[in-house]
Amino acid sequence: CCAMLFWASAAGGDSRVTTVRAVCFPLLFGIVTAFNQMFVKACGMVVGNGFQAVHREPVEVAIVLVTVVVLSVGSIRVLSSALHYLENRVFVPAQFVLQAMFMELQGAIFFREFSYMPLLNRVCFMLGCAICVATVFLVSV
Repeated sequence: CCAMLFWASAAGGDSRVTTVRAVCFPLLFGIVTAFNQMFVKACGMVVGNGFQAVHREPVEVAIVLVTVVVLSVGSIRVLSSALHYLENRVFVPAQFVLQAMFMELQGAIFFREFSYMPLLNRVCFMLGCAICVATVFLVSV
């Protein structure tokens, strides 16, 4: 995304830069926020285990905590830059949809959140997500 922003600004033309920003900022914010939530879940697992991992693996726990702080600051930075260049009606719905998709994807891959759900519940959940995305689209138009 950063390379696309640099290419668009070097090539010139405000319309190209605006289009690339409209694509890159929500995508970048969604990715950073989803990774941040993944590391927050990892911190929650440490707390849920009664901080036993702190004594067994202090370096790994410190890496997770530092990563949470860095990703939190990074998401705030991307958010402020995006809202500086884009209108709320463009950025907020796009970042919401991408953030939700990335968070569900990382939950399914890393935490196997859907492994215990029956097929009917999975289908209803996906249908609910699709309705939510369609509603956000309708609100933003």
